Amino acid sequence: MEAWGARQHACSPKRARPCSSPAAVRNAATRWSTEIAAAGGSAHFVPLDVADQDHWDVAVAQVKDQAGGLHVLINIVGSNDLVMLPEVDIDAWNRIFEINVTATLRGIQTCAPLIKDSGGGSIALVRAR
Repeated sequence: MEAWGARQHACSPKRARPCSSPAAVRNAATRWSTEIAAAGGSAHFVPLDVADQDHWDVAVAQVKDQAGGLHVLINIVGSNDLVMLPEVDIDAWNRIFEINVTATLRGIQTCAPLIKDSGGGSIALVRAR
């Protein structure tokens, strides 16, 4: 992966604007996909709202249609909302939990069947900061 630019983190905390721009993530993913293709492989970037099961279903169908299968899911999910627990609004808490915990499970459960049907592979869970 290093040869394909995987070390160039679009959402690195060392960057000036960590995770602040969906366009920056999209640009990095497009660049990595191009580099992977140039090295003889294939990669697809599929943006989605990780908290929405319908988005996961559409994304997995899109991957199956475009790539014919799935062997690796790199699931980078997380919300960086810093709140004081005694003062947190319950709706904000539920949204943070939905993104940080439930969305991770959604990704695993939605992608695992396609990975299995594709002959196996890996799911990597990466904590977003």
